Amino acid sequence: MTSGTTFTVGYSWLFDVVIVGILPTFFIFLAPIQRFLPAGWVDPALYLGLSMDYGHIVTVYGWDYHSLRVSFLLPNAIANIILPPVYARLVIVFAFYFLGLVALYGGARILWGRIPAAIAVSFLAYNPIYLLANTAGYVDGSYIAYTFCVFFALAGWSAWRHVVWLAAAGVFATLAVLAHALAAAPVGLVILFFLIVKWEEFIRKPITFVSGGLIGGLLAWAFFVAALYKMGFGISAFYQLSWIVNASLTGFGAKYRFDVMDWLPFATRLAPGVIVSLTLLFLLVSGGRRALRRVDVAALLISVASAALLPAYDISFGGSTTQSAFYAGLAASGTGIGVAAMAAMFVPATGRVGWMVSATITVALLALNWFSTGIVKGVAASGLPADLFTLVACGGAISVLLLTPLRGMLIFRAAALGILLLICGFSLVANRDTRQLYKEANIIDNEEYFRGAVFVRNLLNSDILPGRVPLFWYERDEFSARDGRSRELARKLRFGDTEMELTYYDTLASLRLWHRSFFLTELKPQQSLESLPFLMDPNVTVVVIEQDNAKLDAAIGTLRNAGVSCHVGKTSTYHSKSFDMNITLIELLGQGNRTPASCGRA
Repeated sequence: MTSGTTFTVGYSWLFDVVIVGILPTFFIFLAPIQRFLPAGWVDPALYLGLSMDYGHIVTVYGWDYHSLRVSFLLPNAIANIILPPVYARLVIVFAFYFLGLVALYGGARILWGRIPAAIAVSFLAYNPIYLLANTAGYVDGSYIAYTFCVFFALAGWSAWRHVVWLAAAGVFATLAVLAHALAAAPVGLVILFFLIVKWEEFIRKPITFVSGGLIGGLLAWAFFVAALYKMGFGISAFYQLSWIVNASLTGFGAKYRFDVMDWLPFATRLAPGVIVSLTLLFLLVSGGRRALRRVDVAALLISVASAALLPAYDISFGGSTTQSAFYAGLAASGTGIGVAAMAAMFVPATGRVGWMVSATITVALLALNWFSTGIVKGVAASGLPADLFTLVACGGAISVLLLTPLRGMLIFRAAALGILLLICGFSLVANRDTRQLYKEANIIDNEEYFRGAVFVRNLLNSDILPGRVPLFWYERDEFSARDGRSRELARKLRFGDTEMELTYYDTLASLRLWHRSFFLTELKPQQSLESLPFLMDPNVTVVVIEQDNAKLDAAIGTLRNAGVSCHVGKTSTYHSKSFDMNITLIELLGQGNRTPASCGRA
């Protein structure tokens, strides 16, 4: 038995545990990254509110675009029933994070071996896109993990041909699509990958392949119908999505677009898809170190398709998905599988050489993310160009060398793989709209704001009577003026000719569905409210977020002038290391008589 084989047999279990378990756990617990949703982001806060009060919100407002993402929200809701919100959030983050890593490792190991699988997992584990998808509270972390589970299940089917693997793939495909409808694209690409790899098997038993997946999908669907039966979940609930389908097909997303040169050079997160695709192409054209394999061709195809997915959608339907990291997770599965195939063609799949290359790349990617703030600042201070075009050109130049005789040297292949993955890693950590993942000196701590949101949610649940609808009233500028650092994580939103800078107050309003609980754009002392008939609704409770008594008095005076009868509750204050926040609940009682007594204080 050779030394390489001895290593593989004797230490394979330890290798698996370290790469897939210990190092990612060490990183996600101790690395200087944010682990809670950022202030000013509406969508994650919508899911946070639904996670804590799923049944109540759906009962009051009905099913909508966000609440229908049941395969993400139900695990969140269960976690919040069992644990306090902070711990429930962390459990969900870690659960989906590790589910994706384990699934990618399992599938890649079946197809390419232990070393390529380890390298692919390291590329994913320390990928800011994947980390942000999980820690920021999006559904993205869940559908990426479920997509990798589809990959793992179909890899199991390709190896052992048992229909149970197909049923499992159907279950996970349904979970992915229920988390995000657009996940149908990466799931479809994973299925296409295996249709190419195992074409003969599919032709021989097409009914088994299709029926196995459908059975799994129906089982997953039946589970959610049964679990959410009292909430009215079913096919009829999805009729609410017709507007978003029509909007997507008619170019609604174009209203969110910024000018292309305002974002494209800084969208360095697009570089890995291009670099991995180019490298795979040159490896296959050059012949690499072995004969052409169908599995590698399939990996090239889905890598290219994943990289082109968002640009193709935006060009075809007038969308704006490519310009933001918000949708970048849709390419994660194709790029991750492409990295596994690329690693398999660069280095041995087993033995000491492969282990050393894998360990070096893992440590380098971990360190790159751990010290990303200093590295990015150092590159910026040096004056070296680090835009999308430069990074793609660097990766492309190294890939071209694979067409030369150098490709036959193991040391060159190992060095080329490491450099290419470091370029990809740097392009991800340097990306402008994923920088919020990292904790820098004096930056606000998202956990403070998360705890503040939980404080407000608990206040609403304890002090607002059942049947009353909360509406949030606040002044955005007050948030930023109060804390000079608060703009750092505010989200800039463009819609048509209007630009909004959403702040933490928008996050709080999102706890009860931002578009349903948003009261007025600004809290103004002389605001005219006569044109807003819902103020006369005796079932409304206004949630005033103010910083001093003058703001609260202005709100009360405005309601009085509008002829609204109301009851002003006590003011509750959230204290944190960085800021204090006052919350006052005002119960609207209907038509008033425009006298000072119309709005009484508790």
